[in-house]
Amino acid sequence: MIEVEILGIVVTHQYGTLNTGDVLRTDPEFARHLVEDCGAAKYRDASQPAEASQDVPADAGETPSLAKTPRAKK
Repeated sequence: MIEVEILGIVVTHQYGTLNTGDVLRTDPEFARHLVEDCGAAKYRDASQPAEASQDVPADAGETPSLAKTPRAKK
């Protein structure tokens, strides 16, 4: 189980409504989703998974611009 600290109001199906400062203990996949995909939580120091501490490109958390989005083939 991984611990994350909630950064704002988060509504989840599995855990209900979470508020700023709540500490959630959850599986690594959902913790990564809250931290990396949603930006709604941060890892607690001792529970950050090893794979999340690897080198990550500086623009990994940014939304891709339209210029970088590949177009569908015709």
